[in-house]
Amino acid sequence: MLDSAISVFADLGYRSASMDTIARDAGVSKPMLYLYYGSKEELFSACVTRESGRLIDQLTTAAVAGSGPRDRLEGVVQSFLEYVDQRTDSWNVVYRQSFAEPAFRGEVEKIRSDLVDLTTDLLQQHWGDERGRRSCRWSPPRSSVRVRPWQTASPTGPCRRRSPPVSSWNSPGAASPATH
Repeated sequence: MLDSAISVFADLGYRSASMDTIARDAGVSKPMLYLYYGSKEELFSACVTRESGRLIDQLTTAAVAGSGPRDRLEGVVQSFLEYVDQRTDSWNVVYRQSFAEPAFRGEVEKIRSDLVDLTTDLLQQHWGDERGRRSCRWSPPRSSVRVRPWQTASPTGPCRRRSPPVSSWNSPGAASPATH
């Protein structure tokens, strides 16, 4: 049922999706769907919870699999990109659809905070390594530096990122969360 709900929510959006459509797609009756999930809001919340848990589990597995900080960081980035590529509907529901609904923004913020914490820990492990610090002397030409509000530019080191506000994800011209 959750797989069908994710597919329908991704295709139609939270507001346009109906329990009838989800039940039909899942091959169950509408009363059965309501028996398991009392409302469309509860069903959507279950989708967000399951899929965000899958993403965090996948990234956590990648984070502990590498032999060193750099391998772990690369594994997490690769794992994230694979998740978004292989589970486009899930990504759409967890990050785009749920953020568009005020009732679910708190959940999105929590998930996002967990992902930022995981990535920050890996970056600190990597950049804390003296070899990592010496090998990373990124110096972009001044004319090509574009700093978003959540970044601070450093001419002698990598661009240090602060977490962008979730509200910027859906603003016109903003990059999608996958590019943050």
